[in-house]
Amino acid sequence: MKQDLILKAYEIAKERYAAIGVDTDQALEKLQNVQLSLHCWQADDVGGFENAGELTGGIQTTGNYPGKARNIEELQADVEALNNKDEELVKELTDLKSELETLGTDLKALIAKNAEDIEALNKNFANHIATFTEFQATVNGKIAALEAKDKEIDAAIETINASIEELENTKLDKNDFENYKAETQKVIDSILASIEALEAADIELNDKIDAVQDGLQKQLDDATEMIFANASEIAKVKEDVKANATEITANTAAIEKVATELEAAVNALNSKDTELEALIAALRTDVEENKTKIAALEAKYAEMEKAFNEYKEYVAGELSAIKAKDADQDGRLQLSEDAIVELQKKDADIQAQIDAINEVIAAVKVDIKNLMNRVQSLVYIPTHSDGKATINYAIMKYNSTNEQGEAVENSIIIEAASELKYQVYPAECAQAIKSAWTLNNEALNFVLESVQVTRTQNEADLNIVGVEADANGVLTLTVEARNLGDGFYNNETSWSTSLVLNYNIEGDATANLSSCYTNLAPQSEQKAALITAALFKGGKDITGSHDEKHEIEYTNRGNEELNIAKILEGHFVGYVLNGEAPVTWDAMAQKGYAITAPSFQYNVLAIDSTGTTAISLFDYFDYKNIYSPADAEATILEPNTEFEATALVQPIVRLTDKAIDVAVGTHLCYTVVYNAMGAELTASSDVYVAQDKATVTAAITDIVWNYNLDAAQDSLFYADAEDSYARTELPLEVINNELDNVDFNEIIGVATPIIKINGEDNGAANGTVEINVNAEGNPVLNFTGFEWNKEYTIKAEYEIASVIATFEIKVKTIGRTNEPVVIKAADSVALYKNIKFNAFAENNPTEAMSLENIYTVLNEAYDLGTFAGKQTEFLNEVLVDNAYAAVANVEGKDETQAIKKSITVKSGSYIDVNREEAKASIGFAYTTWNFVPTTVVYTKEMTLWYGQPVVLEYTVDFTMPEAGYNFMHNDLWVFVQGERYVSQVQGKYTASKTAIDLESFEVDNIDMDMAFNVVDKDGNVLLDNEELVAAGLTTEFSFVTEPKDAGISMTDNVITYNGKDAEVYVNGKLFMNHDNGARIAIPTRFDNGEAYADYAVIKFDPLTDVTAHNGNIAITEVEKYEVKVLKYFDIFESRKGNNVATELNGMKIDLITEAGEWLIGDGANGWAADKTIQDMYGFLDKFVASYSDVDVKIPQQYKNAIKWNAEEGILTFDNTPNMQLNVPVEIEVTLNVDYTWAPVGGKKATAKITFYNPDTTTIE
Repeated sequence: MKQDLILKAYEIAKERYAAIGVDTDQALEKLQNVQLSLHCWQADDVGGFENAGELTGGIQTTGNYPGKARNIEELQADVEALNNKDEELVKELTDLKSELETLGTDLKALIAKNAEDIEALNKNFANHIATFTEFQATVNGKIAALEAKDKEIDAAIETINASIEELENTKLDKNDFENYKAETQKVIDSILASIEALEAADIELNDKIDAVQDGLQKQLDDATEMIFANASEIAKVKEDVKANATEITANTAAIEKVATELEAAVNALNSKDTELEALIAALRTDVEENKTKIAALEAKYAEMEKAFNEYKEYVAGELSAIKAKDADQDGRLQLSEDAIVELQKKDADIQAQIDAINEVIAAVKVDIKNLMNRVQSLVYIPTHSDGKATINYAIMKYNSTNEQGEAVENSIIIEAASELKYQVYPAECAQAIKSAWTLNNEALNFVLESVQVTRTQNEADLNIVGVEADANGVLTLTVEARNLGDGFYNNETSWSTSLVLNYNIEGDATANLSSCYTNLAPQSEQKAALITAALFKGGKDITGSHDEKHEIEYTNRGNEELNIAKILEGHFVGYVLNGEAPVTWDAMAQKGYAITAPSFQYNVLAIDSTGTTAISLFDYFDYKNIYSPADAEATILEPNTEFEATALVQPIVRLTDKAIDVAVGTHLCYTVVYNAMGAELTASSDVYVAQDKATVTAAITDIVWNYNLDAAQDSLFYADAEDSYARTELPLEVINNELDNVDFNEIIGVATPIIKINGEDNGAANGTVEINVNAEGNPVLNFTGFEWNKEYTIKAEYEIASVIATFEIKVKTIGRTNEPVVIKAADSVALYKNIKFNAFAENNPTEAMSLENIYTVLNEAYDLGTFAGKQTEFLNEVLVDNAYAAVANVEGKDETQAIKKSITVKSGSYIDVNREEAKASIGFAYTTWNFVPTTVVYTKEMTLWYGQPVVLEYTVDFTMPEAGYNFMHNDLWVFVQGERYVSQVQGKYTASKTAIDLESFEVDNIDMDMAFNVVDKDGNVLLDNEELVAAGLTTEFSFVTEPKDAGISMTDNVITYNGKDAEVYVNGKLFMNHDNGARIAIPTRFDNGEAYADYAVIKFDPLTDVTAHNGNIAITEVEKYEVKVLKYFDIFESRKGNNVATELNGMKIDLITEAGEWLIGDGANGWAADKTIQDMYGFLDKFVASYSDVDVKIPQQYKNAIKWNAEEGILTFDNTPNMQLNVPVEIEVTLNVDYTWAPVGGKKATAKITFYNPDTTTIE
């Protein structure tokens, strides 16, 4: 068993060394070949046990720790004591584990209690038992994992026990013992760190459970009845919880069970409280994170100590947060009494855990003694070649005045912080020393002892304020030097220091180890920091200033808020270090400088207007602590009383009850005096007893424009003459009066006011104001020179002995509208040739415009004074009795243009006003424009005598003539084709006697004026030109799109159709014309969407398409065969132009004869004698017949036998060589006939000519 434990311990050690790259098996193999020689005095040190005297004869080093063994028995006792200590430590760990298990049991009980409350939240909780069972299985798995971890810890403890047992039976040297002890300590540290993490997770989860309880409390109260209704189900759940609880043996398993049960409850209530569901999900995430942390736990001793301190702070903070949350949460129910009891119990449990851990820490601290015994030496590490330690300092400079009143510059030494470095042997002890200092361990402390090399009267201190250690064993001390004396910093005296480690074991303080003394030296003056002191306010140096002024109105002496003057508010004594931003004395102290709080006192002097001292009019006191205003303490101090200003000082001055109206003008000079390290800093402020500053806020009814009062002034304004609007005796409506026991007539008319109107002096750009008091004692206002539509703020300041009264008066002026009065009228007039009429004439087709709206609009817009309700009188006033200015113009518009013209005379197109009748009328003449406008707008801009603009606007829309002229088609020329109207061009044939002796052919023209008649709205046709001229009508036809063939043209509405386009679209327009050449298109049936919109003229084609038939040539003789290929084609006359051959006397006129020649007339074959194809259809010699390239169609092997004559149209087959011609030869010939009316590209047909041997080939 023992051997197994040793091997197991070795395997653990082997794994840890492997983690840092050490192969222990290989190391042991090398050690087998190393011969070791041990000193015989290893157990009894250099001195030995036989001789108790001192060592001599050389430099020897021996331990000098307290209780050093003096003989072998004491050494064995020490070893046994160490073993006992290890056993005690194991026992303490076992007890701690037991306590942890007890804590887990208590936690289970608490969980059970929480489970009961949670279960009551839903009467259907039984439906979720299955889900709970699944979570339970997960918990059991996690429990098993934690039990394995627990067993691993137990195994480690057993390994320690076995190692201790082995140690008892094994004789080890001291080095082996120390190494073993260090390894053992690492295992212990790992266990302690694991326990600490588990306990921290417990506390964190408990706190979160508390937060969940807060959110559930209301549901718990509401669910009380449901608990009784489901008692049997709850009892069953309790049994299940109890059964599961007995299986939970580790604290983390309990945490997971809590999370599982909470999650089950939340799943049942997820429709009621999504916020709770999110919280529990976060809780489970935290548990998983804790598991990960537990799996990775391995920390050093110092880290465990630091974590423990953080843990204590965390617990205190969480407890405070719980209390604050209970007090501050708005809208949530307070915890029930039972929940508060549970919280108190949990608080006690937490405290018990803290106490238990404190006991562990205390035990660990005691063990520091054993670790520190290993320290062999402490050696100062010099930074300069002389081996001295540099001490930093600063020089503070300030000015003062000597007895002769002369400025004197002073400087003092300010001690500062410095760094001292020491090398610790062995190096690994440096971190332990640092940790001991950090913990402020009572068992170990160390100081810097200073001795005087040069005798002085000072008691110097080198206070250690910071300790750091690195892996190389360098210990860095931050020290604050104090009381070394100016002689030291002036290199007149010197000090040395030694680092001393003191042990305190069971109250017996013993100096254990110290370094050699090191000489101290001040840093050079050039490197010394420079400090200056001054008074600062708002970032500005105010030292010696006397430019601040306060005023307190004597009437505010009883007002807590207003009876106050804060002297130099926000000022402070600032220290400037090397030109940096100023900071307070305590900030400098935190940087290590020996700067203390400045002292504060103040001086006051109060003088009234007669030069008499008047101190009794003022109270003055100070807020001594304004770092935390809530804790500020107001203290009344006598002048020149000095106190230490550890915090910022805020002097306050108030008026006493004696400061009445006769005290106005008295002022107090308040001077603050600080002593900052010898520098006297002052600044002053004056506080005056001020007059009562009262404000009277008033307003007047809006000043509104009035025709009787202001029209005449308007006329002057618009005539650029001098004008001035004025109102008098306007009563002031007092809104707020701050005057105390003072009547208006005691001020107004007594004192001369300073008046400002919108910030400008009275009588300047904003007019002139007078304020008077009427017979009733009420203030009234006279205002001259104001402007309209403006807001004025009038401030009139009256000053008498004890009062400064300011009248603030709001005035608003509302002028008449300057927008023009627009009167509109509209009418329509049917056009006719040379249309013309005069304004107000009997034949005028338009209605006169009424001007009554001038009165209607203005009567609503502003006050017409005496003319209100008197329309006729007002219109006579502004139109007849007073002249007005007017500008008129007329604008004619059609779809493409708009031309405006000024109206200067009453002729042509114009607008006229009948003043007496208050009406306007228009005249029109077609000669005004060179086009026919469809809309004419008349505008007359009038300015009434007092500047009011009036605009008359008359719009006339000209409609088409009443006759309703339009186009109507002639059935002789126009017919319907599908959904459109068309005209077919006709052929014009000329014969000598009969149709079979045709002399010539041409296409007939189409006269569009014959194809379409002009009719009125009743359908009556305007047959002759005179009727059209009388109506001013003309027609104009044009192609919608210009034909592609230039032979198709239109002249004077007549279409000549000698071209290839199959059809052309034609548009017709009907115009009404005036004698000045202006015309307008009248809408007709040719417009888009109307009947003739798609009207087209179709081409006449006098010939049919070309057709072809095949030619089969039998080769039977040894000779040349010549074939005229034209005879295999046909093209006939189609005298109806419908592509159908015309029959005359049973005969169709084929332009190609059976002999293969073009037709020539003989008087009986359809054409007159000697008429050729060019004579008949070669318009402009455009009849052309041509063949395709036949040569390319001849097979290559027959190129010599078959020849093609393109000019003659003859295909020759030369069989004189008597060819066999076993295979027929097929040759295609294409004929193209082109002429004036043929389609683009002509008319084509292809004939196939076949040469064959009838003996070998049969052709049907």
